[in-house]
Amino acid sequence: MRSSLRPALTLSAALTLTAPFVAAVPAQALVPPASIATTSAPTATAPAATPTVPGNTFHLADNGLRRTARVLTYGRPGDEVLVGDWDGDGTDTLAVRRGSTIHVSNSLTGGRADAVVAYGRPDDELLVGDWNGDGKDTLAVRRGAEYLLKDSMSPGPADRVLHFGRGSDTVIVGDWDGDGVDALAVRRGAHYFINTTMRSGPADTVVCYGRDADDVYVGDWDGSGEDALAVRRGARYHLADRLRHGPADRSVTFGRPGDVTLVGDWDGDGTDSLAVRRSSGSPAGPVVPGEPGGPVVVPGEPGGPVVVPGEPDGPTDPVDPEQPEPTFDQALAIPPLADSVVDEDGTRVFQLTAQAGTTSFREGVETETWGFNGDFLGPTLRARRGEQVAVEVTNTLGEATSVHWHGMHLPPEMDGGPHQEVEAGGTWRPTWLVDQPAATLWYHPHPHGLTEKHVYLGMSGMFILDDDAADAAGLPSEYGVDDIPVIVQDKSFTADGQLTMESAVPSGVMGEALMVNGTIGAVQEVTTERVRLRLLNGSTLRSYNFGFADDRSFQLVASDGGLLPAPHETNRIQLSPGERAEIVVEMEPGTETMLRSYPQRLGEIADPQGYGALDTLDILRLEAADELAPSAVVAGELSDDERLDEADVTTTRTFVMKDLKLNGQRMKMDRIDEVVTVGTTEVWEVRNEDPLPHNFHIHDVQFEVLSVDGAPPPPELSGRKDTIYTEPGREYRLIMRFEHYANPDMPYMYHCHLLRHEDFGLMGQFVVVEPGTEPPTEVSGPSHEHH
Repeated sequence: MRSSLRPALTLSAALTLTAPFVAAVPAQALVPPASIATTSAPTATAPAATPTVPGNTFHLADNGLRRTARVLTYGRPGDEVLVGDWDGDGTDTLAVRRGSTIHVSNSLTGGRADAVVAYGRPDDELLVGDWNGDGKDTLAVRRGAEYLLKDSMSPGPADRVLHFGRGSDTVIVGDWDGDGVDALAVRRGAHYFINTTMRSGPADTVVCYGRDADDVYVGDWDGSGEDALAVRRGARYHLADRLRHGPADRSVTFGRPGDVTLVGDWDGDGTDSLAVRRSSGSPAGPVVPGEPGGPVVVPGEPGGPVVVPGEPDGPTDPVDPEQPEPTFDQALAIPPLADSVVDEDGTRVFQLTAQAGTTSFREGVETETWGFNGDFLGPTLRARRGEQVAVEVTNTLGEATSVHWHGMHLPPEMDGGPHQEVEAGGTWRPTWLVDQPAATLWYHPHPHGLTEKHVYLGMSGMFILDDDAADAAGLPSEYGVDDIPVIVQDKSFTADGQLTMESAVPSGVMGEALMVNGTIGAVQEVTTERVRLRLLNGSTLRSYNFGFADDRSFQLVASDGGLLPAPHETNRIQLSPGERAEIVVEMEPGTETMLRSYPQRLGEIADPQGYGALDTLDILRLEAADELAPSAVVAGELSDDERLDEADVTTTRTFVMKDLKLNGQRMKMDRIDEVVTVGTTEVWEVRNEDPLPHNFHIHDVQFEVLSVDGAPPPPELSGRKDTIYTEPGREYRLIMRFEHYANPDMPYMYHCHLLRHEDFGLMGQFVVVEPGTEPPTEVSGPSHEHH
């Protein structure tokens, strides 16, 4: 017999508990159970006009989970079914629960129950496990976050009481470390907080697996003695052999999407497998007292599970049927250039007001949104290298926000990060000297813990910098005519057309509606031979791999921090959230093409479908006029800026993203994580060790990529950048120089720019100090500056 069997199902709901009790029912001799797994399995049944209930026919799989080994009938349709090795012979069997009585069978032969156990009250939530490692499982009841455990099947009070998780958590049970003792895990979306011993206190480890909406099962799928997870999508099961982040070890199809699933070791060989329980055609009715009964095992596979053809996982993202597919006949909205004035000391002054409003993304539907100087998004700010600029920010929202100048080199107290929040009704006036090359930058909120919400609701805009070198590069430059801002975002809507942040994956919103500059189904008329598209991935989670429907090539001329050394001819450019690229596209008179996102190269991530890695999405239609004005030829050399020299590096730092932490820690507003000396050059080595998409953004500086896993960077990474996608398991060596600004009391940020990850704490902060300064470890004074 295995020391601990854990064929537990996911618990679908927390039930209200009253005082538990254990009693023997004298209908038959009580046989102490060795293992009971609970509870009723989750269903994936499509809505039907006449509800059906789970039947009492069970199709048991072999260890390969690809065929039925036997068919069993037990109990009545509608019974709650439990699985366990009741007599300790190493083979799991069934029990049915009716109210507070559990009718236990010691064999897979159908027929009458071998024992009846009374435990708890009809609305109790039962948990089962080998809580003391004696080889016999017993019962427990849950009261919110309190668990009352019995070490034997005897009457009387609980042997132990412990607390774990929250009362609203979903709970699963397993022997996570193979020591023969079962313990608890609580599920919150796709994150599992796991105890390896039965004790009160915090979790021992946290694992992210699958998607929020998945049904989850626990079993020892490879006979190792350690339980692990499986997630179900339709009739497809994705199984992990160890409790860890990462993709499934294998994927199998078994049964039908509407089946109820059970897990057990049906042949006693130490490896768990599946069973499916077919729906009954009978409506649910009252339970009739009496012993369960039914025929014995039926050999063979009549009426057994069937393989579902095609892709059983269903759609990648939630789709609202009320939202129609775009027809790409809406003129692309061009954000206006922000008005500015030059004051008496030569400072160019802009004004931004954060405000709430409504936006009609589709005719007849008003959606509540936020924006700057308008209902959604914000105007394009434009300044020239060498100018002193100031932005007068007014917050008319009902909560604090901030405005971060993403990609800008400026003093930390002007950066607009979480330390420079603007209170509701407040104002803020940052000012700085523009001292960096021409580039496509952007601005967006950065309030601590709420960045995803504020950006998702619409608060962002471009900030374009110009200089003489860019003017001489032969690039299209008439804003809104042949120089087009392209802010790409994805959104999800409720049935009544409001924005929702619900998602199938735990890392943020994977929206089903694509928009450019707030326009769904956008079309841009092209009137010149060449058009410059300033691409900004303004999404909070989704990456894009931009190309055109006819696979035409284009010239990549700039990345985050400005112009590349020379144009790069390509047909794809991938951008993760926060990244930018400038491309130049040639058009022929009277032709059209579709800007499209193709499947992305996100590396070895868990659930690539859920994160959109396999998606092909239409984004923006370009339609050329019958006559096109001539365009200049793009220069063969775009930038002669001197590259940073690794020989000048004084410090190398390592940053590891793992378990949604940076170097083992989550963000704390009053903790200084790194101290940098002004005037020095450093290398930052960045690794993503989560099976999730992450990228890495650094405030204040533009870095250059020295290598990716020891190899020279590809051409698209040859320019200056402030944000880079990090494939799991690869090392990115970034070189940067810290100049001009030092302030030991005010930090800059570095973080993942998948904004829910940032809000969750995948972020750190650094200060830049003068040489010889005592390195600070905490932010002095208040942890926020409010305005």
